[in-house]
Amino acid sequence: MRELLKAGERTGADPWADECKYLDAAGKTLPVFKGQGDTHNHQSDKWEHNDTEHWQVCTCGVVFNKAAHSGGKATCKAKAVCDICKESYGSLDQNSHADLKHIAAKAATAAEEGNIEYWHCGDCNKYFSDAAAKTEITRADTVTAKLPQPTTPPTATPTASPTAQPTTAPQAAEQPRRTAQPTVQPTAAPTVQPVSTIPATGDTSSPILWAALLLCSGAGLAVTAYKKNRHRS
Repeated sequence: MRELLKAGERTGADPWADECKYLDAAGKTLPVFKGQGDTHNHQSDKWEHNDTEHWQVCTCGVVFNKAAHSGGKATCKAKAVCDICKESYGSLDQNSHADLKHIAAKAATAAEEGNIEYWHCGDCNKYFSDAAAKTEITRADTVTAKLPQPTTPPTATPTASPTAQPTTAPQAAEQPRRTAQPTVQPTAAPTVQPVSTIPATGDTSSPILWAALLLCSGAGLAVTAYKKNRHRS
């Protein structure tokens, strides 16, 4: 160690930069040197990290405070944040929803759609049918259809009460007007004279007279015959 100190003095270099790594590995500290105390406390203002660990690096080059990330909680939107180094680590947790909101059921009407009871996460914009967010559904699954439009019954026409009419004498039915027809005088049929079977003798007496004479003759003959028959009997 004395040789190392002498070498530092000879070169004029800061022995902390040359010897600190060795002393840290050996679990030793430097003696008092240039008023900086008898021990060396590694310090750094920043953290370095990977996906699983974090650490600090001293100005002397020594890595210290190296450890696995811890703390924090991952969600469906963001990774967990380490409580020590304040860096994100790990992966998203698709089963953890920090912005999960409950939506109450609403009945549908004829004017607008309704919805079932469901839960919606504002971080990942997913829909769930349960408060534990285990059963994922779609936005369309939450909607209930409008009710059918009610059928409007036909409006009944009010029947007017019959108004009493004054009693009037029945009017004679109006007879259709007749157009005056010209009077047609019947044409006299020609008189047909009976044809006489009596031979013309040049006598122009009326046939009626002859008929009367025949009847009288016949009557006389009948009376004569009656008398003869009675006389015989």
